Amino acid sequence: MNALKNHTEINSNRNLIFGIHLGGTQKDAQCAEATYKSHADLFAKGPHPIFVTPGKSDWFDCPRQDESFEFFLKHFGSDLTNRWQTRQLKKLGIKRSKLNPELFSLYVEGILLIGLHMIDPTPNEENIASRDKRMKMSMKWLAETIEGNLIEREVRGVVILGHARQSEQNNKFFSQTRKYFRSSSTRQQIPVMYLHGSGLEWKIDKKRSPFYDIQVDQGGLSAPCIIDVAPQRNGNVELLRRDDTSTHTILGKGLFRLDQQ
Repeated sequence: MNALKNHTEINSNRNLIFGIHLGGTQKDAQCAEATYKSHADLFAKGPHPIFVTPGKSDWFDCPRQDESFEFFLKHFGSDLTNRWQTRQLKKLGIKRSKLNPELFSLYVEGILLIGLHMIDPTPNEENIASRDKRMKMSMKWLAETIEGNLIEREVRGVVILGHARQSEQNNKFFSQTRKYFRSSSTRQQIPVMYLHGSGLEWKIDKKRSPFYDIQVDQGGLSAPCIIDVAPQRNGNVELLRRDDTSTHTILGKGLFRLDQQ
């Protein structure tokens, strides 16, 4: 966290304004409340707000799932965001689902970020009905958030945040999400990134452009990934380019620049 603070201060021109943890905070499978609190205390010391999406180890792998999920919501939900100054929350425009507060969204400079509940237990671990209910919940939040924002303001790009990578079990969510963006002339022009971390190694899938699948490195072993967004000034977008750094990837025709390190 100290290194993150130093990087932010030294590179103030990058205008870094928030961070995302893509889930998987509980490593010992005991899921004691003290562990959730200690992680939240650490996140609260960061240079900017940090948001957390639920991962499989955050509640599903715990011995008391319901209790652990409540711990997650308590320490990584509104309690964590309430620890930031009011002016920061207003700037980011944070919204949470009333029924499922682990789902959140924020709109910053034309970019809509949507946090979902994406975990991927095997068929032997969870029944189909429970999985489908969770995916339906996330799809509903995704569609409602996008439709509401498209009515109110310009959406230049969408970043979907989840823990699980695409698999045979959750393929329904991804196929329907891609179909949703393709089914409208307005939505099909919007670059979309799905950002996740359960694969634990850096991978970028551009095959379904402008829908990009981004799998980040294991957080404990690699530096954070930084995502730059092309600035828009007076109606003109200054598209981003890759410099001589090999860790840079350009997506969305210059709207996004990913810096792996």
